[in-house]
Amino acid sequence: MQLKLTALSKGRKAGTMGDAGCFSFYPGKNLGAFGEAGAVVTNDPELRKQIQVLRDHGQSQKYYHTSMGWNCRMDGIQAAVLSIKLRHLEEANLLRRKRALQYNQAFAGIDGVATPFEADYARHVYHVYAIRVQERDKVRRYLEEKGVGCGVHYPIPIHLQEACRGLGYTEGAFPIAERSGRRISFLADVS
Repeated sequence: MQLKLTALSKGRKAGTMGDAGCFSFYPGKNLGAFGEAGAVVTNDPELRKQIQVLRDHGQSQKYYHTSMGWNCRMDGIQAAVLSIKLRHLEEANLLRRKRALQYNQAFAGIDGVATPFEADYARHVYHVYAIRVQERDKVRRYLEEKGVGCGVHYPIPIHLQEACRGLGYTEGAFPIAERSGRRISFLADVS
């Protein structure tokens, strides 16, 4: 199936710009399964073989483990759901783009609201519609009072998470990420 309305950058589809592309099919994504699912794509046969071994407990063939791996195989139910939803992805992405345009128009001219940017060479498919505002929590409460669903993703940058403390970064190490963590809100549902 050739999808026409996928995320693009300089004419290249998402997942085609490096040695491998990774996709999350988390239920809330544009192409979401009913549970946990994901995929890795590559044109490199050797890398493909390595990924297949890793996702199946490190087995190079049944009962022969050549490395430590994980149980990361997508179950058949998720694949079935995705195969049906894939047929509707283009239409759903078009609807997301139309709704994002409506939000852009609604926010136009409001001082202090920065809406998503789409470069001339790219096509956004709006997994989320993220805006930047100075007083994020105040704006979020106001939108919720008006019945506009919104939330905050990633309020704490990765370098300040406890799990990454061993990396030695402290507040101020990545000021743009830290400022974004304080200012970015999103309108979650443009689907």
